[in-house]
Amino acid sequence: MVTVNQSQYNGAMINQVIDYTLTETYVTEPVTPTEAKAWCRVLTGTAEDTIFDIIIPAARIAVEKFTGLSLVSKTAVVKMLVPEGMFELPYGPVTSTPTWTDFEGNPITVETQGFDFPKVQYNWNSFINATYDCGYSTIPQELKVAILLCF
Repeated sequence: MVTVNQSQYNGAMINQVIDYTLTETYVTEPVTPTEAKAWCRVLTGTAEDTIFDIIIPAARIAVEKFTGLSLVSKTAVVKMLVPEGMFELPYGPVTSTPTWTDFEGNPITVETQGFDFPKVQYNWNSFINATYDCGYSTIPQELKVAILLCF
């Protein structure tokens, strides 16, 4: 069994992500070069397209890091500790049913509540792993503007 040093939390156990991997699947950026050029008031033409091709993904990634959301399709593999229960799966919205394993890689059943941003319903006193797809199919307008504000 894996144990966690509780002294770093003054004896209290807290819900936390221990480790994660996010793999972008097929990326279609939520902001097009045409939209970015219009936002920046760049005249028509393609001279600046290479610059926008670099800036758009960088701005999207900055917004993802700030919000903790996945704005494009990704696969998440998350190792977590959930001693308190009611822990929202990170990097949502979640778009597939998570598969769960215990710390040794054995399949387990974990009950969740909710759909786009599901929560692990009950506490687990050891590490659990979840693998799931996440990301918006259509990005909310507010997040699209947040990307454009990075320009």
